[in-house]
Amino acid sequence: MQKIKLVVDAQKMMQEKGFHFTYAEMYNELVKNNFIDKNGNPTKWALENGLVSQAFTYPNGISQNDIQANLDDMDFQEVLKRMPKDSFQPNPHDKEDVLIDAHNLVHGIKQALQENAISTVNREKYKRVLKQMEAQL
Repeated sequence: MQKIKLVVDAQKMMQEKGFHFTYAEMYNELVKNNFIDKNGNPTKWALENGLVSQAFTYPNGISQNDIQANLDDMDFQEVLKRMPKDSFQPNPHDKEDVLIDAHNLVHGIKQALQENAISTVNREKYKRVLKQMEAQL
């Protein structure tokens, strides 16, 4: 059986915070709390409330590797909360994907860093990403 990425990511995040769940326990908790459906897909409620995010395409040549795939989702949600809703547009070439306005992303990162909304663990990562993005804009 192939493991569901959202469950594995949640399990890792909880482990980093000192809580240990088996894969099955984490899956059951996420389903019970309406984060994912029984197929492992994020629920509409979880997406609308920023509890789970979808994959993003980073504009202006910035790859997900530059931003580092293992960024703590809570920190990224703090950045996204500081961006206007029109910063996100469906990718016309891939209906499963969303494009993000680079200028608004830069602004969101700056604001989250300035307000100390990014965890101490990830602050340096976000500063590096910000520097890379600003160099490309």
